[in-house]
Amino acid sequence: ANYCTTGTQELADEVASRVATKAAVLMANHGLFAVGKNPKDALHVASLVERTAEIIWGAKALGNVVPLPEEVNQTFAGFYRFGRTGTM
Repeated sequence: ANYCTTGTQELADEVASRVATKAAVLMANHGLFAVGKNPKDALHVASLVERTAEIIWGAKALGNVVPLPEEVNQTFAGFYRFGRTGTM
């Protein structure tokens, strides 16, 4: 999400607009905002984001990151939404 001042309605609106279709938002200069149907699910989402960041950091340390083709992202997107929507 774009940077907005802490504690403002602008920040709340920015995060709300981003999280509408996602389970997590990385807020510029603030950090992670994760949601779930309960605290355990929100923590699970935050853990997934953290693990993904570790993988990307490690890949960049080894060289260039090679992105997956968009077709692969689309094919597997449902698996990653499963916990949030209940469907694939």
